[in-house]
Amino acid sequence: LTLLFLVMAALAATSGIGLQQSLAVTRNIIDAQVQDKLAGADKLLQTYLSDRLGPLTLAGDGVLQGGGKPLDGKEALIDEFATDMNVAATLFAKDGSDFVRVLTSIQDENGQRVVGTKLDPAGPAYAAVSNGQTYLGEASILGSAYMTGYTPAYDSAGQLIGVYFVGMPMQTVNQIYDGGVTSVIRLGGALLAAVLIITLILSAFISRSITKPIVQVTDAAKQIAQGRFDVALNVRSKDEVGQLATAFQQTIDQLVNYQGYIDEISDALAHI
Repeated sequence: LTLLFLVMAALAATSGIGLQQSLAVTRNIIDAQVQDKLAGADKLLQTYLSDRLGPLTLAGDGVLQGGGKPLDGKEALIDEFATDMNVAATLFAKDGSDFVRVLTSIQDENGQRVVGTKLDPAGPAYAAVSNGQTYLGEASILGSAYMTGYTPAYDSAGQLIGVYFVGMPMQTVNQIYDGGVTSVIRLGGALLAAVLIITLILSAFISRSITKPIVQVTDAAKQIAQGRFDVALNVRSKDEVGQLATAFQQTIDQLVNYQGYIDEISDALAHI
């Protein structure tokens, strides 16, 4: 029982550390997979809008055109892409130093599209796209947390005219993570249960191998105490218990010899 308790305590500590590390690895893997998906979706959004709208151009501050035509009434295009890719999608137009949403699948609590809202100038995404860099990471959009991907949009002359955006609500990411956590816990629980069962069986076997010779020695001692010396110990183990049984068997043999001497002396005294 002591051995089993120690093994269980060690397993519990090891499992706790392993679970913590597994959850951290799971989170990193899921975040990496989501970012990879968003990076791929971002590139597809560029290709998709270019094919459907034609080359993007900036006709004026905040006025973005596709193939020389206004983007009015093109919401169905961004919705179709967002539905097919299972992401939120937005096209920003550069308006002075700001980036304004002109096409988006994101809606507010009233079900209205959030066109006309601006990219947060204090956020990390704004700093990245302003420097011509892609941003992948968490961002807050109108008070909601998203895993996002922002990529600068350029016209044929290489001028920055807007931003492509794809994102996934952190609630969805967390649901994926929770599913991964559940799988890890189930797998870890199954492995822990298997190890505990094996440990219990081994502990019982080891305990029996230790106690069985001791029981034999104890029974032999009781028989000797009752005056019975015809006792044989069949203990084959080579450990300390086996050595004890061997020494006890030698003691029994000596007692048998002494009993013979006593019988001879008794006969001699009776003869005298």
